[in-house]
Amino acid sequence: MRNLTHSRFGRALAAIRQNETAAEAMGIDVLRYKAVAFAASGFLGAIGGGLLASLSTYLDPAQYGITESVYLLAIAVVGGLSSSFGAVLGSALFVLLPNFLQSFQSYLGLVFALLLLGFIVLRPHGLASLYILRNALVPPAKSTKGPG
Repeated sequence: MRNLTHSRFGRALAAIRQNETAAEAMGIDVLRYKAVAFAASGFLGAIGGGLLASLSTYLDPAQYGITESVYLLAIAVVGGLSSSFGAVLGSALFVLLPNFLQSFQSYLGLVFALLLLGFIVLRPHGLASLYILRNALVPPAKSTKGPG
């Protein structure tokens, strides 16, 4: 992932994400990079769908309605949209939270909605921003070993 973000392609996508007009003014072919990103995301989605189809015996579009879409969006927002570590944090939270709230299963949708709204308003960069902020504020520990 680091190689992708620090490559020419990754830097061009980051520039387009920040300001599309400025990226185009710097000579980046915005349409081409967007098309390649769209094709790559479609390819990865097809791989994921193929893997899911091999695990289950029956696939139905009704399985993936608005509820599942909002659930996956909430995982991404709560974890942090700009980091892969945030995706891991968000999915861990949304997998473990129902286990802790077993007595409130009927209110689980409400809890997820409040969590999503709270993170959108209070912590827009998700849980990953807490980790990044902590690393920025806390200096690395100095080695206690002597020379040699």
